Amino acid sequence: MSFALTVFDIFAYMFPGGVYLSVLAYVGARLGWLPLAQLGSSHLLAVGIAAAILAYLIGHLSYGLGRALDARLPGWGRRTPDNTLDLFLRRCPQAAGRPYLAAEHFLLLSAIELHDQEAGLTIARTRSQGLMLRHLVPPLIAATGVAVIELVVGTNRGLAATALVLLSLGAYAAMARGRELAEWARLKTLETAFWIPAIDETLTRRPAPS
Repeated sequence: MSFALTVFDIFAYMFPGGVYLSVLAYVGARLGWLPLAQLGSSHLLAVGIAAAILAYLIGHLSYGLGRALDARLPGWGRRTPDNTLDLFLRRCPQAAGRPYLAAEHFLLLSAIELHDQEAGLTIARTRSQGLMLRHLVPPLIAATGVAVIELVVGTNRGLAATALVLLSLGAYAAMARGRELAEWARLKTLETAFWIPAIDETLTRRPAPS
């Protein structure tokens, strides 16, 4: 039995899950619940494997949280599929009226992957990077909350204040850049599908009567 992680798994699930895990580990260590010094000095390989698995699972379980937060933050560089379509048509007015523009995004991505696997992988990589940044926002906000608490009750207030500023800026930048990459992925999908031969005929073809 083999197990392999795809680019999407690593970017969209493992990296955000790792940040969640880091925040939880820090809080656990500060409260004295997690002996990080002992874990780091013994069974390092086992701890690393367990941490990677936990990060992957947490990334899956927290996926909906990042999506819900993204839907409730109207600003921060938010772009909709309609905005992307308008931008594409301004850049490529020759595509106006083509049937493929009305097709579902992931159907077009499947067509691209069949037509040009490398182009499909590029789009999938860009999309997964956008998702990674989007799903980094909740743990960064949580870490910002931890920094606020450290600023109030901690002993190293200078470090806590620095962390507070950097984490706040990081959360904002992650959301804005994640939305930008998501738009790039949608735009690249439309641009690449434009060059697929007979894609409009395929999408408008009526099924044969049974």
